Amino acid sequence: MTDKLTQAEVMQVRQSVKEVFTVNINGKTEHVAIIEQPDDLASHHQLSIEDIEKHHIDTRILTVMMTVYDNEQIAELTGYYLDYMIIVYDYKSFNSNQYVRQALVSHELGHIMYPTGHLTEQHEVTEQEFKCDEYAVQQCGKESVLLMLNIMRAEGIRLGIHHLVPELEKRIIYIKRLKDDNELPPGEGKQGVFSSLLGKIKNLFA
Repeated sequence: MTDKLTQAEVMQVRQSVKEVFTVNINGKTEHVAIIEQPDDLASHHQLSIEDIEKHHIDTRILTVMMTVYDNEQIAELTGYYLDYMIIVYDYKSFNSNQYVRQALVSHELGHIMYPTGHLTEQHEVTEQEFKCDEYAVQQCGKESVLLMLNIMRAEGIRLGIHHLVPELEKRIIYIKRLKDDNELPPGEGKQGVFSSLLGKIKNLFA
């Protein structure tokens, strides 16, 4: 892989790796990096840098996690053996609030256990998002997760993605109703399919 890039390009990629850590998921040690790649992340959401700056989008909500399928090639490119990469738009902004950061990282790590799978044409996701929220609650507490979700809700309102607001409110209510052991009260099932804010945000600029 690196023979297709200049030395300067390889160095630029390696400088984008901001953190490397390990996490134990279901008894397996996973190697994870937090990588700052604004151009790639904007492209992933079918946005431009100009879109993001014009609308002053809180770039923390654009965070995604990607699975590494070729560990050797990624190690050659980044200098690290990795299983997963958490891609952030702006590392400084990502770290601006440690509670939100913890919730975002924990939620993304939850997808190791609860992968979302392929989005439909409506960008709908299943209850895996709830499971990842629950995992985040276990790691950093309700308040951090609620702060993260409320930021997403506020961005949905501000950006005019009004149909997403009730869906995010259901996720917020769901977390608020979790008992201390992270179980719902008896008889409270998980109903409905919820749309992804990150998947729908691109519709603003269609």
